[in-house]
Amino acid sequence: MMSYYFVIAGILVSFLLSRLLQQEWCDGNIEHLKLQARMLTSSVPHCLPVWRIAVAVERELNGRVEVRHLYSQALQKLPLCATLWKDRLLYEAAEGGKTDNLRKLVDKCQEVGVSLDEPLNLGSSRTEGKDH
Repeated sequence: MMSYYFVIAGILVSFLLSRLLQQEWCDGNIEHLKLQARMLTSSVPHCLPVWRIAVAVERELNGRVEVRHLYSQALQKLPLCATLWKDRLLYEAAEGGKTDNLRKLVDKCQEVGVSLDEPLNLGSSRTEGKDH
């Protein structure tokens, strides 16, 4: 019973933190948001929404090196998170990533045991492409 309490409390805290950061974003306080997001990635390192917000802030500030660094840090804390791997892969592709580098990312993802087929909808798009 006590473990459910901690799970619910963790979900509530994650939600509240996400809302706080979202409000900063809407208010245009990007530098303040960057500072808060960095503090939260240290305080709540297993909270995916906080990492995604931190990455979004750096993308807004055009911090390519910092975005890659944040993705590396996030994947150290959440190595089995397919959504995070997908985000990283799509970011690298959008930034004009070389095929070899993208392949290395996919290989590394598979090394830790995460399949990208479902989050990227690779299986369904191949099937749909044949039917249409």
